[in-house]
Amino acid sequence: MTGFAGADQQKIILGVAGAVATALILAAFYLTPAGRSRMWTIIVTPLASIIGSGFLVVAPLLYSNFGGASLPAIVLINVFALAVGLVIRTNIHHFEPLLENAHGGRFLLTTERVSNLSLAVSYVISIAFYISLLSSFALEMFSLRQPLATRGLTTVLLAGIAIFGFARGLHGLEALEKIAVNSKLSIIGALLIVLAAAGLLRDHTVLASTSFTEPTFDIHGLQILGGMLLITQGFETARYLGKDYSRTERARALLAAQLIAAVVYVAFVALAEPFGHAIEDVNETAIIQIVGAVAIGLPVVLSIAAIFSQFGAGVADTVGTGGIVEEESRGRIPRRVGYVLVCALAILQIWVADIFQVLTLASRAFALYYALQAIIATVVVHRQSNGPYRRAKLVLFPILAVLLLLVAIFAIPAH
Repeated sequence: MTGFAGADQQKIILGVAGAVATALILAAFYLTPAGRSRMWTIIVTPLASIIGSGFLVVAPLLYSNFGGASLPAIVLINVFALAVGLVIRTNIHHFEPLLENAHGGRFLLTTERVSNLSLAVSYVISIAFYISLLSSFALEMFSLRQPLATRGLTTVLLAGIAIFGFARGLHGLEALEKIAVNSKLSIIGALLIVLAAAGLLRDHTVLASTSFTEPTFDIHGLQILGGMLLITQGFETARYLGKDYSRTERARALLAAQLIAAVVYVAFVALAEPFGHAIEDVNETAIIQIVGAVAIGLPVVLSIAAIFSQFGAGVADTVGTGGIVEEESRGRIPRRVGYVLVCALAILQIWVADIFQVLTLASRAFALYYALQAIIATVVVHRQSNGPYRRAKLVLFPILAVLLLLVAIFAIPAH
């Protein structure tokens, strides 16, 4: 009895510590120059998309499929994502000028159009998924589980995003993203602090260490790993922020968002591993089971973070799609109208299709987009007479293109 009482007391103390840490981190976002800076405003769009639904399932999926190799797996996933991020940054710097002057040639322009179409399809599905998941989390807090209620709330939220985006434009949506990202990162930061503290104290409690089975890297495992690569997607939204931000700013924001997300993902997988025994079922709420074993109150707070996470990711992908619509229409359709169009398509989708059944299409379309972008980057770099790491890129980019095509064809989507 004494051991259990001590464990409960520790969970209360850690819960209070988590609440204090959340408040302090949130205050830092709003009271420091960095949190109010122009660069942070640019970073929040790709960051909101990268740390979306993937954060909710990444650790449980890794533990159940790769066991003790979960940490090397998440490091590999993020290294791969950074390599793909280099592709997008290369295209921001060197392909966009060709696009603006229509000097890319028929092959590159056609490849770009196909890749943008693939990405737009992915975004529409993802937006519907993110906001549907948000609605499910929100209604679950009130024990409302009717599909009609979920679709109704999703419709209202998507309509609200469309109206707000049309009325306030890019910077209005960025303001919404910043609220969502600041709140989400404050909670995630506090969660990591609490997990670290609980890990240091766990030998003095009734919490047991997790014993994972040895991973098996067969074809099925590689397919799952390929699907999990797409957990880190979303950084490409920085490319579609438009002319409000320079190419250098967008490329730097893309890299910064990837690095922040990589730290979050790797740290969470490492720190949550000792408490993996709390997972009863691998689903979108499995993370709640982990934090519930660590501290009092964290499950509720993390549910709120999940809502912010889905909202931020949905708005970020709306921003990205609006940029694609404006780019592909060569400015004839303003991005404000693009926001309305994509939200309307997402609303239509949730009423005529099962969103979870079409998620596979979205995952494969994302991989196809990255593969086509790697092909474009290869051609662009090949045409250059010089440039930083030119030879290395001419080796890396074609390899990435092939691997991403394999992911598009054979991967098992992590969602």
